[in-house]
Amino acid sequence: MSDVIVSIGAETSLFRGELEKAAATLNEFIEGAELTGKTLRTNLAIAEQAQKSLKDQIDLTRNVQSRANDEFKKATQALRAANKPVQERIEQLRGLNMAERRRRIEIWQQTEAYKKERTAVREARIELRRASVEKERTTSRLREYENALRTVNVSTRNLKDANRQLVQSKGELGNAFKRTLGFANQIAGVFGFGLGVYGLVRAFRGAVGAIKEFDSSIRTLAAISGATADELARLSRIAIQVGGASKYGADGVAEMMTQLAKMGFAVGEIENMTEGISSLATASAEELEPSAATVASIIRAMG
Repeated sequence: MSDVIVSIGAETSLFRGELEKAAATLNEFIEGAELTGKTLRTNLAIAEQAQKSLKDQIDLTRNVQSRANDEFKKATQALRAANKPVQERIEQLRGLNMAERRRRIEIWQQTEAYKKERTAVREARIELRRASVEKERTTSRLREYENALRTVNVSTRNLKDANRQLVQSKGELGNAFKRTLGFANQIAGVFGFGLGVYGLVRAFRGAVGAIKEFDSSIRTLAAISGATADELARLSRIAIQVGGASKYGADGVAEMMTQLAKMGFAVGEIENMTEGISSLATASAEELEPSAATVASIIRAMG
């Protein structure tokens, strides 16, 4: 019995020791839990303070953002208002740029036209110099011709004096022959063919045809130029004068006048151009028509 009691006492002592250990462990756990709870409360207070601070920061940020949005809207509106006249100015500058481009194109076109005109004037001046040189040559030849003509006239007068004496000795027959020969020489000089004493019969045959051709040419000239009677008379005299002094004859000069009338030249212009064209044709050994065309082109190029 005592052994049982001793065993129970021992077990009780052992259980008490284990219980005390458990109590100590529980006390340590409780103390650790209280410490942990205190730490948690401290951390919670800190978290609540941080949350409050964060909320205040968020509210401040929202206010700043709201003010920033308002300022951005105002700045955007101001920028749009300021950009509108800038856009209008840009459009104006674009219009001015297009106008400037068109102006440059016009200036370039005018420059090219001016270059062409200068080239044409330069060529016309060259042709005019050539014509002037030819005119000087022709003038020199005409002077030589005039000198020769004077010599021929002196010889002719001497022959006429001798012929007059001969005619006086032969009577009326000689006088009639002299008048006939003088009339034939006059016709021959006007209509552009030579005449000798022994070509009297040939001269009369050609004179009739030449007169008809000259009359036909003058009528054609009158129809095309629209010349009045006085103007036509002047043109006829000029044709006879220039034709008699050249190899082309009055009919050839009249045809050349008709060509000028077809080109649109007035009667006064034709009167002034005829002698010069005849001189140019004589100097260049050409016919009247190509020389007339050359002079007409030069006059038109020079305006």
